[in-house]
Amino acid sequence: MLSVDIPSGEITLLNRLENAILERLNVLVDMGARVEAQPANEESGRPVPKGLLTVAYVRSRWSRPKDRRDPVQDEELQFQISWRLRDLRSHQETYKLTRATKWLLTGWVPDECLDAGFYPLDAELVEQDEQGYWRFYMMFGLLIRSV
Repeated sequence: MLSVDIPSGEITLLNRLENAILERLNVLVDMGARVEAQPANEESGRPVPKGLLTVAYVRSRWSRPKDRRDPVQDEELQFQISWRLRDLRSHQETYKLTRATKWLLTGWVPDECLDAGFYPLDAELVEQDEQGYWRFYMMFGLLIRSV
């Protein structure tokens, strides 16, 4: 049997980054938001009027190695920030929370990543559903070196 020694930091990286994002966004509680980690479901509780915010790692994309003999690649980690908002007079009330989210994460360098900062990739406001919830999705990337 072949023995493989995988660094524990590599195995727990995504969990640590999700927790760091949650900690960073926790200041939004002062604006009336609840902050939770994905996967969230209906049992996680009803959103308060200012919203339920969830964070989840969703995918990675790797660059091709620059040299066949050197497996170092760039890895773009992608995290989805999801708002579930209810009891709003209009969709415009989402703007304050979503702009604050963008401001808090753009350029932020988590301790786990040395010199890599988050950057926004995408944002989308989805129409109000039959239960009266507005959904707003934001995607952020973080470029790291991967071996």
